[in-house]
Amino acid sequence: MNALQGIPGRAVAANPGRELLSSLRLCLTEARPVVAVMFALRYLTAAAVAGGFERATLARALAGSAIWVLAVLSTYLMNGTTDVAEDRVNHSRRPIASGRLAPATARRAAGLSAVAAVAGGLVLGGGFCLLVVAFLGVGYLYSAPPVCAKRYAATSALTGVMLALLTYGAAWAAAGAGPAGRTGVIFCAGAALWTGIVGSITKDIPDAAGDMAAGRRTIAVRLGETASRRLACGAAVTIGAGFAVAAGLAGSLLVFPAAAMLGGALLVSVVTWPWRPGGASARPGGGGRAPYRAFMATQYAAHLCLLLILVLRALTLVG
Repeated sequence: MNALQGIPGRAVAANPGRELLSSLRLCLTEARPVVAVMFALRYLTAAAVAGGFERATLARALAGSAIWVLAVLSTYLMNGTTDVAEDRVNHSRRPIASGRLAPATARRAAGLSAVAAVAGGLVLGGGFCLLVVAFLGVGYLYSAPPVCAKRYAATSALTGVMLALLTYGAAWAAAGAGPAGRTGVIFCAGAALWTGIVGSITKDIPDAAGDMAAGRRTIAVRLGETASRRLACGAAVTIGAGFAVAAGLAGSLLVFPAAAMLGGALLVSVVTWPWRPGGASARPGGGGRAPYRAFMATQYAAHLCLLLILVLRALTLVG
């Protein structure tokens, strides 16, 4: 099927190669590259904690990250095909919602990415492949019927935690490491809670109108904008402070990641708190993406801090 077929005002592309490249570009945009890169960063950080950047396991760890990104792209493409109604209510500029990418094209791309990820997982090893399948399965249950876990606040948050933990576990499996040490457990648990709880609330705040129209029961829909903003602030500070305390018990390796997460929690609170009288946001229907962007920036900062420390340590040992 032509990716541009049926879109008013758009002519069917005459050059098949150009059309294919355009469809691939739109599929990548729909799959949210910033999120895909974040999953790759989670994977690489966990691989570094597990010793996956040693010379003997480096190639395996890097191959695993590429395979994992294919699973992520498949999951988020599938999610995009099931979010069309609410995305259009929220005036999303994503390719599917805006009519630039046909859902059927996105579904085919998602299927191909899933097959490639599973095939790569089989090459890397049975345990890793099972984690790939589990990730794809959880992502499907989040987006699609009959479960459609995205409809409810608790199952949405649980999905975020599970996808993060599966990513860390896959990196550990690819690195061929033994049981996770205290540092790895504390970091992965703290980062997964940050992803599942703070991420799900801040993501849903600006999407409340579309989620309500689609029948979802997210925190923002059930509590309203003001209460959900306050809850996001409380969750961010609680998780950030708890992670800092646990990191202090784990030793010096997590000092900088903990500082990044605690600083990020304060940033989330500043940009999320309903400062205006009555809690009204500056923009109708959610007040923009600032809370979610602050949440994402915190994730990036915490993982990059730990990854940089581990890479520098590995280079020092090699030298």
